[in-house]
Amino acid sequence: MAISRTADEWRAHWQTRGQEWRTEAEIDAQRQVELNACLERETDIERGLYPFKDVSLNRADVEWLLAQQEQRNQSGGPYGIDLRAADLRRADLHALPLTGMRGALRWDEWTQATAQQRDWARANLEGADLSQAQLEGAVLNRVNIQHARLRGACLDEADLSEAHAQGAYFDKASLRQADLRKIQAIGSSWQDAQAERADFSEASLQGAEMTRANLRNSNLRKASLQQVELSHATLTGAYLHDAEMQEVTLQRARLDEADLSLIYAMGANLRQASLKGAYMRGAHLEGSDLTRASLKGADLSRAHLAGATMNAATLDRQTQLTDIELTGSGYQRASLVDISWGDVVLSRIDWSTMTRDKNAHGTRGSMREASEATSLRQHSANSQEALRSYRQLTLVLKQQGLDEDSARFAYAAHQLQRELYWRHHTYGAWFCSLLLDLLAGYGYRPWRLLAAYALIILSSTLAYFVIGSFSAPHLTLLDAALISVTAFHGRVFWEDATHPSRLRLWIMAAEALAGLVIESVLIAVLVRRLMNR
Repeated sequence: MAISRTADEWRAHWQTRGQEWRTEAEIDAQRQVELNACLERETDIERGLYPFKDVSLNRADVEWLLAQQEQRNQSGGPYGIDLRAADLRRADLHALPLTGMRGALRWDEWTQATAQQRDWARANLEGADLSQAQLEGAVLNRVNIQHARLRGACLDEADLSEAHAQGAYFDKASLRQADLRKIQAIGSSWQDAQAERADFSEASLQGAEMTRANLRNSNLRKASLQQVELSHATLTGAYLHDAEMQEVTLQRARLDEADLSLIYAMGANLRQASLKGAYMRGAHLEGSDLTRASLKGADLSRAHLAGATMNAATLDRQTQLTDIELTGSGYQRASLVDISWGDVVLSRIDWSTMTRDKNAHGTRGSMREASEATSLRQHSANSQEALRSYRQLTLVLKQQGLDEDSARFAYAAHQLQRELYWRHHTYGAWFCSLLLDLLAGYGYRPWRLLAAYALIILSSTLAYFVIGSFSAPHLTLLDAALISVTAFHGRVFWEDATHPSRLRLWIMAAEALAGLVIESVLIAVLVRRLMNR
């Protein structure tokens, strides 16, 4: 006959027996007989026979089985409760001592079994409450733990490989050195989880919540981390080679010394992330946000950074930027405003691509996505940002002796400034800027002055010669050329014997004015060149 006690009385009773983890009343004699009969059943992996195959167990059942397991452990029995093939759906197992629990085949058994035999052995823990449970070394590979609650559970060195954990909660769980290879955990939650040296290789974690998770030295090779929230997470020394990380959020995350080679992190948020000494060779970071990120000592060789925002990022001399791509199809050029370059070597970058696309400083989206006024304001802001970036790069590249690249950015900055003059309706400044560009390319295309000089001299010579063919004084081609050269330099009334026609006077005056403008531009170019030296 079952003893009648209240819940508090049962808890007090179990505490006196050293079983503080027990909270339920003792199961009745009939249930004990049933469970004992299960324990006596044959175990045959080949035929899929297990003590609790398809048996539905609740917390009281598991507590009683754990008590029996303690006795068997004391007598030298097998370690860890065997719940393979059991039905534990929505069972309340919180805070239970399930260390070494067997919910699937061990590795030595797994390697010898067929796919069907592996499936036969799986326990079903869908929706179970395993919060605060002690599951160190538990064997749960391929087990169904969808929507299970494992908050604060201890799963150190547990085997959860290929487990079905969609929507499961691992918040504040301890998973140190746990085997999580190929786990299916889409939409799961791992906030504040401690998973140092855990193996997440090829895991499916799309859309998971992993804020502040500790993944130090973990293996995430080829893991699917699309749209995962990893803000403030610790991934120091983690191995993320070839991981899928599109639109992942790693704001303020620590990725020092992490291996991020060949990752696909397009559109990732790495704002203020610490990437000191990170290995990022060949990483795809198109459209990612690296604002204020620390890249000291990071190896970004051959990284794809088209459309990336690196504003105010911090680099140093040990940072490697060999052959990085700053532009690419379908993306704007990378934004490099206010970067602390820290003597990083910039000679191994093809800077010509940054100034080749005339529209790359425009808005990142379509102008039709917002109102015209808003789009224009955004375009203006982007242009101002690009202008500042060009001017800063002009100085940095010149300091490293990259004069050609420096001149290219300086010229692009002037062109962009002229565009802003027009947009802000300062037409006088716009016209002067346009004139400087046409005549001398702002001093970076001096051959244009020679071309303008030759064009004016030749056209004026032809005009004087044609006019001289129809009216006095008649001029030879050589005389017309002499008049053109002298008029260009301001001596327009040199003729003493004859009086030129009124039309010729106007042409001579215009040529003199053009000469004055070109000579002024020439002086300005020479002064700029001398001052830059």
